[in-house]
Amino acid sequence: MAKYYVCDTGTNSGIARYSERFFKMGLEPEGYVHLHPDEVTDAFLGAQSGNSIWHVELGALQHRERIAFTKLIHAGFQNIDVTLHDPPFLTFPWYHFNNLFIDRLSRGVDWYLGTFGLQTKYLKRVRRVFVLSEKGATEIRKRHAISNVQTIPLCIDPASVWSRPLGCSERDIIFFGFIGPSKGLDWALDLHCAIRAKVPDVTMHVIGQAAGPRGTKFLDGLKQRYQDGVLYHGYLQEGELDNVFKKSAHVFLPFKPYPYYCPTSASVLDSLRRGRIVWTTDVNSVGETISPNVNGMFFSGDTQRDLDKFLSLQMDSKARRAISEAALETASGIALHDYRQYFDEIS
Repeated sequence: MAKYYVCDTGTNSGIARYSERFFKMGLEPEGYVHLHPDEVTDAFLGAQSGNSIWHVELGALQHRERIAFTKLIHAGFQNIDVTLHDPPFLTFPWYHFNNLFIDRLSRGVDWYLGTFGLQTKYLKRVRRVFVLSEKGATEIRKRHAISNVQTIPLCIDPASVWSRPLGCSERDIIFFGFIGPSKGLDWALDLHCAIRAKVPDVTMHVIGQAAGPRGTKFLDGLKQRYQDGVLYHGYLQEGELDNVFKKSAHVFLPFKPYPYYCPTSASVLDSLRRGRIVWTTDVNSVGETISPNVNGMFFSGDTQRDLDKFLSLQMDSKARRAISEAALETASGIALHDYRQYFDEIS
């Protein structure tokens, strides 16, 4: 019985990095073959048995995957599983247009008009829907009235979990991930300015690419405004990213609530597996991973209060180490999850 995993892993997106791990840890041992979405052609599908098994990664801006997925549905395949990274949507927007105004109208059709029922119709034709958070699963059930939804943790390679918690020498701050107005980087840089007034030698490392023209304009403005003690690295490969993490103690991820969908942050988990102190906000599904003052910290949104919390923690090496150890414990627990259990029944 042929088994196929459909996702483009050749981009810098969080979905691509997740897909690489999930395929290696969960699907490849079960005999799945990885396909780029462009390989899912009509000719290819015509040569496949109707009993073939498919797993497709779907999320915001995953348009190639969405096209491949709809081809599978139209070809009549029944054994289709999907992972939704941005629930309750398969992808958002469903249709992508180069014109920004029309693209925003398309998002309105998805949110307010439910894509005229199209996404629900397709979801009801798949065998299983996987989602990376309980909150996301709840949103899917509520919007689409389906029951075939399972929560599966965002996978972590056990070998990638660092063995040593924070010491006393690490001082710097990291912000990383795709950069746009909804990520809170402007607020994080404001807080860093306040920290520098008290602790001048704390550097902030901004790592990642701007998301689209709006994100590029946003980042360019921040580069002009915030320069003192800030290094803008752009996108870094994994080894280069590790080197920056080794001299940093804190990760600032002051997310704003997403108005349309509920993502799970790979940036949070990538910080936990390195034993760094994650400062974030209780939005989207973050609260399912971070317990404040235990394995991370929540921002209050008030600069003075958060500055006081930061300075207090910075001076308490025992508390910093305890949070770092709890972060590593959280990551190790997730990494030990048996992802293959979801596929034993169809092997």
